[in-house]
Amino acid sequence: AQGLRLRLLNEAASAYERFTEVQVDDPDIRLQAGHAQMRLGDIYRLMQQLDKAVAAFGRAQTIYAGLVDHPFANDDPRLDAALCLRKLGDVRLDQGQYDQARQCLAEAQTHLASAKPSPRSRRQDVDLKMSLGWLERECENLEQAEHWLREAERLAALAAADAETPLADQQEGLAQLALAQSTLGDVLSQSGRHPEAIECLRRSLETGENLVRLA
Repeated sequence: AQGLRLRLLNEAASAYERFTEVQVDDPDIRLQAGHAQMRLGDIYRLMQQLDKAVAAFGRAQTIYAGLVDHPFANDDPRLDAALCLRKLGDVRLDQGQYDQARQCLAEAQTHLASAKPSPRSRRQDVDLKMSLGWLERECENLEQAEHWLREAERLAALAAADAETPLADQQEGLAQLALAQSTLGDVLSQSGRHPEAIECLRRSLETGENLVRLA
């Protein structure tokens, strides 16, 4: 099964590499090329080829940076840039390059703050705060990690509780909420605050049960 998975990932990587070799000036095609580079980065990260993932995310970011002022009808390159930088920060964290990870996440925050508020931007804000929490946890800044994870929990809970939110967004909000709660529990346990950690894990399980019922 692992061999099949790697073969499929390699085939997907090859397909995206062929697409991203196309050089055009059309903004819509360039945007799609940026998306392809970002997906290529995702694939390389899954394959644990982290240097290649960094390169792919870097190429995607270069494309998005050249499109942030273009008025697309249904896309906001600032959100794409924020997403790409957050993913690049996560890979830098995987590599143990904490300063580079912190810089990427700070740049992602800047792009996200400049984007128009939307359900997508709110979801990305939760993910970004999760990434900041993971970074601070790895740096053993547990107080700051707790701060970011509680912010992620708060925002995800708001999204999941909004009755006007489409079902798919509610489900994603619950998934984000469960992850924030379980990660927060881990950080509190590392801090020696075991009763609070147990309560966070209990909430995470309860959120997971709610997600199953909503499916």
